[in-house]
Amino acid sequence: MGNKTRQKVLVNLGRVDDLQNSGQIDRLIESLRNFSTKEWIRKEALNVNQTYLWGPVIIFEQLWKELGIERVLKRLLGDTDAVSDYVEAIFAMVLNRLVEPRSKRE
Repeated sequence: MGNKTRQKVLVNLGRVDDLQNSGQIDRLIESLRNFSTKEWIRKEALNVNQTYLWGPVIIFEQLWKELGIERVLKRLLGDTDAVSDYVEAIFAMVLNRLVEPRSKRE
């Protein structure tokens, strides 16, 4: 036989559309879930409370790098231990203002 891959049909469950309409696929998945080492949840059970916008973050980060803002801030802030913390904080505050420009007092 050598290194040839051989396939073998273990069971024929029938047509997918028939299995979906009868609910048999869902019952099979529920049964197989008991033998899985992973935790499986139904998408209907998920409750999304917060979403994130990645587009503005990626674009602003690229502009931040191209304009050399971090380099300028480090030069202005001098040699302190907290420079990188300040740079991160300034990046976050400017990004926040770009994404959510209205004042919190409105």
